[in-house]
Amino acid sequence: NNGVFTLNVNTIDVKELNITVMNVQGQTVYNKNNFDNLTNVNEQIDLSKNAKGVYFINVTSDKGVKTHKVIGQ
Repeated sequence: NNGVFTLNVNTIDVKELNITVMNVQGQTVYNKNNFDNLTNVNEQIDLSKNAKGVYFINVTSDKGVKTHKVIGQ
């Protein structure tokens, strides 16, 4: 993608949520854990000012952890 994307998270019965985006060096470039409405999370993330390359999105909740890879071009 071009560095801007929307992350839609299924948050049924989720009490805690944290979204972290890291570069390949393991540095956190985006982190959010405070949401207005946990029942419907559609978070727009803008990495367009960061270097092009591979990033890892970690979505952590009280239900578990999911990791996804995104490539910024």
